[in-house]
Amino acid sequence: MAGVLGLSAFLAVFAWNQHTHRGIAGSSNQQTGNDTPEAYATLCKSLFNPMPIVGANDPKLTEAEGEVMLEKQLNTAHELSNSTRDMAPIARGYAQDLEGLKQLLGQEVSPSKVVFGSLNAALGAYTGERKFIADDGKETLDETRNLWSRYNGLQKFVHQRQVHAIQLADLFPRFSGVTTNTPFLSCSFTELQAGFFTLSLDKWFLTMTNVANADLHNCVVAVRFSNDTGESMLQHYFVSTWAKEETRAVEYCQSDFPTSIVSDVSRVEVTIWSKEYSAAPSVIKKPTSGWFSQN
Repeated sequence: MAGVLGLSAFLAVFAWNQHTHRGIAGSSNQQTGNDTPEAYATLCKSLFNPMPIVGANDPKLTEAEGEVMLEKQLNTAHELSNSTRDMAPIARGYAQDLEGLKQLLGQEVSPSKVVFGSLNAALGAYTGERKFIADDGKETLDETRNLWSRYNGLQKFVHQRQVHAIQLADLFPRFSGVTTNTPFLSCSFTELQAGFFTLSLDKWFLTMTNVANADLHNCVVAVRFSNDTGESMLQHYFVSTWAKEETRAVEYCQSDFPTSIVSDVSRVEVTIWSKEYSAAPSVIKKPTSGWFSQN
């Protein structure tokens, strides 16, 4: 439940790369309703997660900053819904989801009322003070319902965001280079091995490096995690400019909110699109020795 209460961490996904974002093409695009590369990149930035540079320590946003970025994302989605053609339905649906998220975040929720209300209700039951049981018990129930409503609302928003990402995937080839068999992004998937200072094994890393001879632009990376029971989960990432020899990585934990990976991963499928090149899906299977890394 900590992920539900720490909204600044959840909202941070909307703020990445915004300091360089200047919106989509100008008024001529609004009149013609064209799906331009600029509009495509803007929508990808909104719908897909970032893939951070290894070693980069980007500061976390405050909750207030996250709310401001949410408003910017909402304005961008409305603009795209009015200025594009094939992307317009996706942008319109995403704008509606952002409106719902904005309303959800406006709900008053007090975790302290749940905690202290529960304590007071328990104390009332112990001491026989019926007033404590009735008043604090009701307050605890109301706040718990609010928390559960927010939790379900955030889960629904994340699900819808993934639906829109899959819808946008139909347009990837239109804005990407030809498919090549020559690797231009190397990829590895490892699990952190328990050590003296690391007791938990609930941490995995997807690491990718630009091995092309030049910078790559408007890179979309689709990653599907699956296990032997048939479960799968699809994640999308977007990098505006991926410098030559630059390494980026994503960290996964099963305790993440929202959930980002299946349990007992046995197969990782990675598909890549960029302005310069595209690559057919490549598959990484779990080694017999496991995913472990000494890092």
